[in-house]
Amino acid sequence: MSRSGGFSLIELLVVIGIIALLAAILFPVFSKVREKSRQATCGSNLRQITLGVLQYVQDSDECLPFLAYNDHNHLGDDWQTTTMPYTKSVGIWQCPDASAYVTSDAFCRSFGAPFLLQPSGYAYNETAAAQTTPGQIDADGPTNGKTFAPATLGKCEHPAQTFLVMDKGAGAVFSPWVQWQMRAQSTALSEDNYVAGPHTDGKNVAFADGHLKYVKTAAIVTQDQIAASGVSPVATSPYYSYFTN
Repeated sequence: MSRSGGFSLIELLVVIGIIALLAAILFPVFSKVREKSRQATCGSNLRQITLGVLQYVQDSDECLPFLAYNDHNHLGDDWQTTTMPYTKSVGIWQCPDASAYVTSDAFCRSFGAPFLLQPSGYAYNETAAAQTTPGQIDADGPTNGKTFAPATLGKCEHPAQTFLVMDKGAGAVFSPWVQWQMRAQSTALSEDNYVAGPHTDGKNVAFADGHLKYVKTAAIVTQDQIAASGVSPVATSPYYSYFTN
């Protein structure tokens, strides 16, 4: 009698079980590797954007890019437009892990007209882009006759600890005085749905001195918050959100 050279049912089930076990072990590893790759791509984007900002500063008497505020007049291009000659790429303004809601929102708004520009997955420090005398900027309301001007590089006393650009939260810019939880700490999935992230519950953050760092979302608190931000200041935090600090 001749014996068949095929697998028995038990042998086949054992092989399938081993493959399923290996898949269960390796798939999460592959997923983490892909996420790290997207995080690295985002970091590369943010580095180029930050270098573009700093090159603009060097060519502009140390003034940071503006946000086109000043009441209802569009008195100059916003910071994305002014840094485009230095970045020379539209693709770098999109974080590969940003939600569709984030990247479809207007990158920068001016009071009065919307002045919609290229959508982006990154947000800019509003206190670097629009300084004013006593009083605070309401990013979604009238300027009440205030005159704004961008900060100069020398006004930042803690450049290695001051947020300049980061993965986008709920707004095109972030500030220390309004909705900090949504506009800086969290990533928007929809108008009222915010989650930590977008990179494994953390964000890529560029600082005023040009260096980049991955920061857990829960740690994106600063020692110069105010009550209106919705997040209490942490005196031991190494970070600042006001550019002039």
